[in-house]
Amino acid sequence: VLVVGRVAGTSPAPASRGLVMTKLSSRPAGRAVRVLFIGNSYTRYNGFPNMFRKVSAAVGIRIDYRLLTHGGAFFPDWANQSTSTGRSAASLLSPPHRWDYVVLQDHSLVPG
Repeated sequence: VLVVGRVAGTSPAPASRGLVMTKLSSRPAGRAVRVLFIGNSYTRYNGFPNMFRKVSAAVGIRIDYRLLTHGGAFFPDWANQSTSTGRSAASLLSPPHRWDYVVLQDHSLVPG
């Protein structure tokens, strides 16, 4: 199972725009991979986090995940700490929380 994302301590190739492919199986033995999914109703109602967990389990990788969603949310909503949405994201992205990966999903109206 491969995940696209920036990994601490890596230097991605310039063409990759800061993203690297990482094998999930490279984690310490016996420890679940901790993933935070941040998005909107598409993240919640399409069940992607649970689908990802099941696919990973099928190849022997245990996933512990947390889901943080808000219907209709855009990326700037998660960064605005003057709102409850932004404060929730800031709290989960701060110690004592530790995530191996954070998966972000922007609003469907934002061009990819």
